[in-house]
Amino acid sequence: MNPDLTSFWQQCSLLLARYNRTEFIDHLLAMLGRMHRADRAWLIVYSADGTHFWNAHEWVRSGVQAYLDALQGTPVSLIDWLHQQLLKRQIVYIANPELLPRQARGLKAEFLRQGNKSILCVPIFHGERLLGLFGYDTVRQHESWTEAEQDLLREVGTLLGELAQQGQHPQTALQANQHHGDFIYVRMKYGLAAVSMDDVLMLEAQRDYCHIHYRDGSSSMELRSLKSWAQQLPPERFVQIARGIIVNTGRIQRLDRSAAQGWLLTLDGVAQPLKIGRQYRHQLRHLLGF
Repeated sequence: MNPDLTSFWQQCSLLLARYNRTEFIDHLLAMLGRMHRADRAWLIVYSADGTHFWNAHEWVRSGVQAYLDALQGTPVSLIDWLHQQLLKRQIVYIANPELLPRQARGLKAEFLRQGNKSILCVPIFHGERLLGLFGYDTVRQHESWTEAEQDLLREVGTLLGELAQQGQHPQTALQANQHHGDFIYVRMKYGLAAVSMDDVLMLEAQRDYCHIHYRDGSSSMELRSLKSWAQQLPPERFVQIARGIIVNTGRIQRLDRSAAQGWLLTLDGVAQPLKIGRQYRHQLRHLLGF
C-alpha cells in the first residue's frame, strides 16, 4: 500500500478510537480537506424517506465562509440533477459550475451563491440505500482531483456508510426533530426558510421558475419549476388547476361551473377568480368530492 495511504488509514483508526462518531467525522473532513486542496469539506445526510437533506458537517479553510446552517431540511428536488448521478454510485466532479446544464439551474445558483469554483461530490451508501454524500468545494481557484484521490474517497464513503449503520447516525436525532411535513422550504435572501403550507395561497409558473404567493400578500421567486413543485407537494393539500397554477385546497372559497368563460375558482386572498383548465377538472372534482 502507498505509504501515504497507510498513514491516512492509521490516522483514521486513531481518530475512531479517540472520538465519538460526530467528532470523528469533523476531524476526518478537516484531514481530507487539507490533504486534497479543498476550501470546504462537508457531509450531507438524507432524511429516512430520501426527500430532504441536511448539511450535517462542514470544515472550512481559514478565511473561507461556512454554509453549514444554510442548507437544513432542503428538498432533494433542488439537487435532482446531482442526485440522479449519485444514485448510480458515481462520483460527480464539477470543474466549473458555470458550465452546468440547464436542468441543474437550481444547483448552479446555489454553487455560485457560495462562490464555488470546483466541486467534488461522493455518494454514501449502505447496501442499496443512498444515505447522503460528502465532498469538497474550492473558492480560491479551480481544482481537479486525481483518480487515486477519488478512489480513496470511495473507500471513505464506504467507511461512512458502515459507521452510519453501526449506531445512530450523528444527524438522526436532528432529522427526527425536523418535522417538515407541514412546511415547504423556500429560498430567502440569506438561505432557506421553512414556510407553513397553510400560509401558501398558490404557486404560479414564470417560465422555468415559480412564484409562490402567500396569505399575507407577499411572494417569492423560486428556481424550481412548477413541475418540480407538483411532484413534491402533498396532493391532498395542493392541486394543479391550470398549466401554470397550483393552488392550496385549504384556500378554496368558491367553484363556479356556470361561468360563460369556463370553470372559475375563487381563492381566499386572491382578488380575481382563476380559470380552471379542462384537463385539470377531473382531479379537482375528485379532490373536492363532487
